Amino acid sequence: DINKDYTMADAVFTACFLNTCLRNCDIVQMACLSPVVNGRGAIFTHEDGIVLRPQYFTFQLYANLMKDTVLNTWKEDVPTFHGTWDNKEEDIDLVDVAVTYGNGEYAIGAINKDANNSQTFDLTLLGGQLSEMRIHTVNGPSAESYNDIDKTEVGITVSEWMPFAGSVTLQPHSVNVIELR
Repeated sequence: DINKDYTMADAVFTACFLNTCLRNCDIVQMACLSPVVNGRGAIFTHEDGIVLRPQYFTFQLYANLMKDTVLNTWKEDVPTFHGTWDNKEEDIDLVDVAVTYGNGEYAIGAINKDANNSQTFDLTLLGGQLSEMRIHTVNGPSAESYNDIDKTEVGITVSEWMPFAGSVTLQPHSVNVIELR
């Protein structure tokens, strides 16, 4: 129940997990988070109210904005980070994307894993038939940002609808759902 232990990094990890589940929806029939309240949950309760931890906002975006049908995606030329984990060198994609469709609109779960830099990627859907986008973003000042009693560093910002020109820029270390119409 130490809120500073639940950071923006947890929100990014949660979104990457959800994108993996979406991309593998042919074999993943259900995924769960337990517990949701207190402990390691997305919501912390105390005698005067609640604290919405960063991963709460990831669930809020995905539950309310992602559409019913998951589409296959293809990626190329994705910027990577080279690192070593468990004595094994790997290249990790800095941008993670899952695309959904429903009711004539698209919703894209897009994560920038880069803690320090914005990442721009090109997005091609239906040969340019989409004209507007709006980006819902979860982030904070740093990867270590967290919310606590009387302290809110992480939340959701929503852009205005803007022209969609085929590329999207994601803020550093952010979870995003991009609406396209």
